[in-house]
Amino acid sequence: MVGRATDENVFQLRLNELFSGSDRRLTNTAVANGLLARGYRISTPYLSQLRHGVRSSPSDEVVSALADYFDVPPGYFFTIPWSGDRARIHDEDAEIVAHLADPELRQLLRAANGLSATSLELLSNLAAALRISESRRKTPTRTQRPTPDRPKTGTTTAANQSHRCDLTPK
Repeated sequence: MVGRATDENVFQLRLNELFSGSDRRLTNTAVANGLLARGYRISTPYLSQLRHGVRSSPSDEVVSALADYFDVPPGYFFTIPWSGDRARIHDEDAEIVAHLADPELRQLLRAANGLSATSLELLSNLAAALRISESRRKTPTRTQRPTPDRPKTGTTTAANQSHRCDLTPK
């Protein structure tokens, strides 16, 4: 069974993943017989109903028996699998880890560690506002001299004050 997991069909989807992920071709009869050999009595038709979504609320005993048979924790059957792009997330995480060599970023991370969710959101908003501000700022090069329309770096003018951002958490 291929499909998107929802709260209604997550058990069915996860059970079918175990069937299809097996090294050998599993049938309902083979699994029912394997369960019987372990002391669990589950009929082949009932197993088929679970796999096709006809029955969707197995007892705790059935869940435990199937978990034991497939060597997974019982909670496996009730967790919706993540469907995101694992390669992209891995690449982004690797980039973040590489930046941890920067002592200034490590200092910022230590300072932010333990802040409340509201404070972290405020810090994130501040970082976004700073990024926007820095991208708009034009820093004179060494050959450029400050002029009335291009003040020294770090001075405040009415023009660059107009780029203030609201940092309050939304």
